[in-house]
Amino acid sequence: DLDTNDSVAFAYSRRVNRPSADELAPIQLVVNTVTNVGNPRLKPETIDKFSVKYNHDFDIMSLSVEAYFNESKNEVLEHIILPDPDQPYLVSTFQNADESRKYGVDASLNIPLSSKLKVNLDADIFRGEMSLLINEDRYWIDQASYILKADVTWSHSKKGQLQFSSQLYGNSLSSNGINDAYSSLNLSYSYQLARNFKIVANFTNISGTTEYGDIVRSKEFIRRTRLRVPGQVFFAGLKYKFGGGASVE
Repeated sequence: DLDTNDSVAFAYSRRVNRPSADELAPIQLVVNTVTNVGNPRLKPETIDKFSVKYNHDFDIMSLSVEAYFNESKNEVLEHIILPDPDQPYLVSTFQNADESRKYGVDASLNIPLSSKLKVNLDADIFRGEMSLLINEDRYWIDQASYILKADVTWSHSKKGQLQFSSQLYGNSLSSNGINDAYSSLNLSYSYQLARNFKIVANFTNISGTTEYGDIVRSKEFIRRTRLRVPGQVFFAGLKYKFGGGASVE
């Protein structure tokens, strides 16, 4: 804490992501002329994150700005090999990418309009880089992007809460290639039935198609392209919290 209205936080974290069972399975799945093969020698992914965050409280709102740097190693991605152009079949398998980096600035503004109504605006601007090692040749791809968010939360009572969220994504980099921009709208509602029981409902609408472009094309390596179709997702559920003051749900 710098003073009553200003604070600075420094943070470091490491996360380990294990490959999934499908990616590790040493089996083959043949669909027409496509053969999908797992790789039991895949390495886990490690993500190191460094960040510094500044917070300032105004009279009626609060502002936070975070600068961060992420470094990932051994990302798992899927690629398709064409062993022989004269043979009408493909082999789809998993491999470890070499490494990737992501750095950017995330700014958030929290505005409590009243005791029951709150608005939060967030802008994340970042740049991603990825290195691929293919046939002893190193390929680098990079992409600058952004994520814009706006949340409106209405607590109409001590037990009930309604939240509306909108998000706008720019082109971003993933292990599958360049992810085209799309937007999403989310509406959620929660109600505390009892001290340990809470009912929740959520609706999400995704608009804008997303196509993964090719990263590298050669005689021995072809990146597969995919298409995300716009659609809606709805779910409702019941949460139970174990113990009186426990956080396990």
